[in-house]
Amino acid sequence: MKTINIFKAVAILFFTFAAFSCNDLFNWGTRDYSTQLEIGVTKGGAALKSATNDPIYYLDNCELITADAIRISIATPDPGGGDPIPIDDMQDKILPLHAVGNGVASDLIMLLPGTYVVTKFEVLQLVDAGNGGTKYETIMATPMQNSAFSGYVNTPLNYEFEVELYQKKRLLMEVLCFEPTDVASFGFVWTGVDVILGDEICLYVSQCTSNGTETWGPADYSATFYTMIDEQNVGEVYASSGTSSEGWICFPLWSGATDYGVGVHIVYDGSVEEDFIITAAEVNQILLDLQQEPVEAGTGYYLYEIPCPVVP
Repeated sequence: MKTINIFKAVAILFFTFAAFSCNDLFNWGTRDYSTQLEIGVTKGGAALKSATNDPIYYLDNCELITADAIRISIATPDPGGGDPIPIDDMQDKILPLHAVGNGVASDLIMLLPGTYVVTKFEVLQLVDAGNGGTKYETIMATPMQNSAFSGYVNTPLNYEFEVELYQKKRLLMEVLCFEPTDVASFGFVWTGVDVILGDEICLYVSQCTSNGTETWGPADYSATFYTMIDEQNVGEVYASSGTSSEGWICFPLWSGATDYGVGVHIVYDGSVEEDFIITAAEVNQILLDLQQEPVEAGTGYYLYEIPCPVVP
């Protein structure tokens, strides 16, 4: 009898353990069914690679080998057809990049099965920030749908994708080389300021040269543009340009420029630097000039003159 009771006790324990195990196995509310997502990056689409006309060629003139990370924002579709609904911990998420085969891909992230939307995608490079520090700088990006550059990628934003149960997902995003002055053509807000899409301001720098007589001509210079904290103090870098040998550099306006103006830093003659402010009144006058048809000579842009050197 004791032997039989021992077998009964063992059997009861076995079936009790099995019951709890089965209950845990099918307890969908507490188990983690997240799926691994890896994000790969490639440059441009077939349309870009076949383009030869200006100004498109430079959108392919950068290298993924210099990239260090990506910045991505992920949302879920709005059932009512409105803007995608941001996922709190998936906004401006920075993920390191690694070499994978002949390309690059990010660290893995975990998402539950479902439909998602990429609302921001940038490729970042670590650069010197001075004082021994570093910062991320955007060197490539994916344009928004219906923007001027959207036709050159196969994954324009907002880009929808699916994550399935038990299947590791590899999302491949296409990017173009990015310059801050192209923000309007990419169709998105840059550095946290509201861009006035379609409006831009042009700077013309005229430099005096003297060979016995004063002669004026377009300067060979580069420029960096700053947002303004108030009418006297500059804030963050908004856009920077390459060197212009024809005097002209244009950049898209942001909403704060009409309130406080634009801070400008130029470098010319190799290493000579100048700082000045295009005031809010001047910005608004330029915008007013651009609304006139036709725009008269001397209006519709900001002129900065570099005087001839003063002979001691």
